[in-house]
Amino acid sequence: MVMERAERRSAERVSGVPNLTYDLVAMLHEKLESITVYEIYKQDAREAGNTRALSLFNHCQEMDRSVIQLIRNLLSDALAAREEGRTRLNGADTAMQRGGDLSSLAAEEMVDDASEDSFPASDPPSFNGSAVG
Repeated sequence: MVMERAERRSAERVSGVPNLTYDLVAMLHEKLESITVYEIYKQDAREAGNTRALSLFNHCQEMDRSVIQLIRNLLSDALAAREEGRTRLNGADTAMQRGGDLSSLAAEEMVDDASEDSFPASDPPSFNGSAVG
């Protein structure tokens, strides 16, 4: 849980993608997958002859379509606002204006984050049996 918070805290700084934009894209992906899965569920309900289940799956699919439209509108607004801000900063000469100022981060925090991100390593070093001499 602590690592997730650390990752979220630095994700926007590192990726340049605001956390809210990421959240909306992730939710959009989830809802698009749900709509596809509902097609399978609806086919199963048809094959079972269960009209109530079919009606439920249709309803859920339509609700997700409505949510998708809301997400698309929010994403559109967020991306337009970000692009507008980028246009205002076009030609900026300072690191802060380019989005690269890391002076607000303590050096220790950067080292701690890098250390947490790198340990444990996904693959241990290989052993080749040769001695170092």
